[in-house]
Amino acid sequence: MADQKLNKSALYLETTISSYLAARPSRDIVVQAHQQITWDWWNSCRGDYEIYISEIVLKEIAGGDQKAAERRYEFVKDLEILDISEDVRQLGRDLAVFLRLPKRAEMRVALKFCNRVRVKLPSNPSSSL
Repeated sequence: MADQKLNKSALYLETTISSYLAARPSRDIVVQAHQQITWDWWNSCRGDYEIYISEIVLKEIAGGDQKAAERRYEFVKDLEILDISEDVRQLGRDLAVFLRLPKRAEMRVALKFCNRVRVKLPSNPSSSL
């Protein structure tokens, strides 16, 4: 298993992905396309990556309707959770000051950097395929 991890790229999964996977098909054609692309990626490509989430993602997934939150959680429950250490927090604060990153972005960037996660699956997986 350790050798398999070494051969895979680390990927940070954003909240939007579990939301697309858990949601009913949208009536909005663009959102529906994003949902389908996300499903296609999930079914065919997720095994190519070592996928990580964070407490931030778990907190976001837990919000809103309880049944929807439970559906979102089912997709991420077995993924490894990145640690939000003091180094991550400090880097997040530094990024906010020096790069003027938006509040929600600073900690995610710091998490990925400190944990050497080089790939982020964006809200629209088609842009990375």
